[in-house]
Amino acid sequence: MLLVMWMSIVASIVAVFARVWQPVELEAYKAGTELAARRMLEVANQYKQEWLLQGKPAQIVVEGQVIPLTRYGWVPLVDEQEQFVCQRWLALHYPDGKILDSSLQAVRERWINQAYQCEFDYGFKQIIVVYQKDKIQKISADILSE
Repeated sequence: MLLVMWMSIVASIVAVFARVWQPVELEAYKAGTELAARRMLEVANQYKQEWLLQGKPAQIVVEGQVIPLTRYGWVPLVDEQEQFVCQRWLALHYPDGKILDSSLQAVRERWINQAYQCEFDYGFKQIIVVYQKDKIQKISADILSE
């Protein structure tokens, strides 16, 4: 009888802890996704700065790696044949590839209103969206709705 009572108390405590932990974990992933998006933006700006310093060439060399750039100084989301290269873009801007302990789960490629967009989905309803149109590049952390 005493064992049953103790087991029910322990089960109740575990259930309460699990219920409280889920929002904390979601907030941690949200913060991690926002930090990753900021890091990507920082790297994009470093590439653009190097592009400007080198006189706006069609490509730059960073740590021995040739990086093609658009005429506006961004690493393109599409190649010369207008094929999306989102994975390459991500490897250049966020080589770690993980957010906390989550690996990339899906990549969505879109062409919207004459603009290119790559969405990097890391789970927990958190995605990083990269948008390019001419001079504009936006990198944002978004929350997917149910």
